[in-house]
Amino acid sequence: MEILLVDDDEINRLVATTFLKKWDVKVTVATNGIEALDLVASKKFAMIMMDLHMPEMDGYECTSRIRAMDDEYFKNIPIIVFSASYTIDSKRKAMEYGMTDFMNKPFRHEELQEKIMTYSRPIAPPDPPDNSYRPLKIDFNLHTDGDPVFKAELIQLLMENITELRQALNAAIKDKDTQVYLKTCHKVYTAVSMLNDPEFTHVVDKIRNTMRQSIINANDTSLLADAKILDTLGKAISQSLEIELNIITKNSSI
Repeated sequence: MEILLVDDDEINRLVATTFLKKWDVKVTVATNGIEALDLVASKKFAMIMMDLHMPEMDGYECTSRIRAMDDEYFKNIPIIVFSASYTIDSKRKAMEYGMTDFMNKPFRHEELQEKIMTYSRPIAPPDPPDNSYRPLKIDFNLHTDGDPVFKAELIQLLMENITELRQALNAAIKDKDTQVYLKTCHKVYTAVSMLNDPEFTHVVDKIRNTMRQSIINANDTSLLADAKILDTLGKAISQSLEIELNIITKNSSI
């Protein structure tokens, strides 16, 4: 993904770009709002990080102009603003101008990483949706006590479980054998629960209940639609897990 960083402070730019590049995020820099408006017109950025107080054009006006542009991309791109003077009033004003979220500066790498994982999306055509990024809702530290090696092993197992479930569903439909999916679903259900993704859990359970109640009909449009949803969500979650694994690996030299 690529991020547009808008800041006139050289030290802030250095700190932010250093962290972002470690996480394999490409960074384009603008030093004021006018430069940012020219760059964002390309529509190639997954998100914008913007200082509030800059010469030429500040973050408020720049954000307001971006939101006014005539394209859904400009209405929806996440704009994360940062300022050394964080107050409730400043945050409220930022939201009124169309900003997505607020960060303190100087940057803390934990907060920066959290914002990246929460709001960034790889820019890609809407079809097919299989490779779309899906924010993770799992608290890895809760399960691993912050141990990076343990965390990496857990993520790898989660990815393997998702792949096994997707493959089992495809095989069950192809061979009209409900037990292939039901047995695999039972085997990997701890992983499904741990992921804490309500939409993914719902479709896994819905398919399981369908297969418990009847034999598989290869022409069942409802089942095939649910299978497509599970496959799409599974791919997206796996991609997000892979991103998380890459970050851990690079930061921890595992």
